[in-house]
Amino acid sequence: MATASHRARTVTDRHAPSGTGLARSDRPRTDLSPADRARIDRARRLDNLVVRDQATALLCVPVAFWLCIGAWAVGYAETQKGGQAYLNESVVGVLLLFLALSRFLRPLRQLFASVGIALLGAWLIVSPFLWNYGEPPNAAVGAPRLEWATGAIVLILGLAGSLWARSARRSGYRPG
Repeated sequence: MATASHRARTVTDRHAPSGTGLARSDRPRTDLSPADRARIDRARRLDNLVVRDQATALLCVPVAFWLCIGAWAVGYAETQKGGQAYLNESVVGVLLLFLALSRFLRPLRQLFASVGIALLGAWLIVSPFLWNYGEPPNAAVGAPRLEWATGAIVLILGLAGSLWARSARRSGYRPG
């Protein structure tokens, strides 16, 4: 049986500020009940899922900016069909930015945002076939490759975010 002074000393050792001369103890606390240990383990798992979800959301931000400037960088924005591709990519980029920021600010709560990001990625993959970016000289050369590559990245990030959110809900996390 651990005494109160032993528990206080263990907590002090673990959470002592640096430079106090107290050594940090890495041994597990023996005064925790199994229920407390289970709660701590669950909280650690959820913290890891939050970090993963926020990381995938942050990775969507540069992709969204790339969608808005990619047509100019690749050089097809000035063509007739390239204008259609640029408009498509700009709208998807802005939507992606808003969904990614909502996922970052409220991680694991925005399952619809993760699914929406995955749907935007699927749209980027399918849209060159639906819009028919044309034949030279009016063609948007490079647009299909840009949209396929970016769409695959966005689709993977959206699916990863939805997996983190589903995993958290299976662990008993209820968004509040």
